[in-house]
Amino acid sequence: MEFDTQLLSQTESEEIFSGECHQFLECRFNEINFEKLNIKNCTFNHCLFYFCNFSNVAFTNTRLRDNQYKDCKFMGVNFTSVQYFSHIQFHQCTLDFAVFNGMALNGFVMEQCSAKEVDFSGTNLSQSTITNCNLENASFNMADLRNSDLRGSTRYFIDPHFTRGCLGFDSGPYA
Repeated sequence: MEFDTQLLSQTESEEIFSGECHQFLECRFNEINFEKLNIKNCTFNHCLFYFCNFSNVAFTNTRLRDNQYKDCKFMGVNFTSVQYFSHIQFHQCTLDFAVFNGMALNGFVMEQCSAKEVDFSGTNLSQSTITNCNLENASFNMADLRNSDLRGSTRYFIDPHFTRGCLGFDSGPYA
């Protein structure tokens, strides 16, 4: 079953996610509470999400491609279980305690977000835009930040000896 260019309500989304999942193409999700759901076997392509709550969601065998998330919550989400993650944009979202460990996120966009204690360890963030974000206690150990833009982001520490391409340095284990 496919849902093309639809606006889905809370009740409809609960019915859709109560069974086997689907492909969502160019859908718009507004104020949907996905909290603690196990979203499995789904594909989301070119979708827009506004004011949705994904806190503690489990993604299993799910593909996220060319989606935009605005004013959404992703508290404690482990994105490493997403099967395919490409061209994702987060704007004014809360991603505190999220895990992106070891993922290929080159070209990733995160603007004006709260990303406290996010784990970017070993992640390829080359050519990414992470601007005006609160990155308090975020981990960038062994991450690739070549040609990334972190302007305006605050409260983070990056050790150039353990991060590739950071602040013009290319030292440490990556050299």
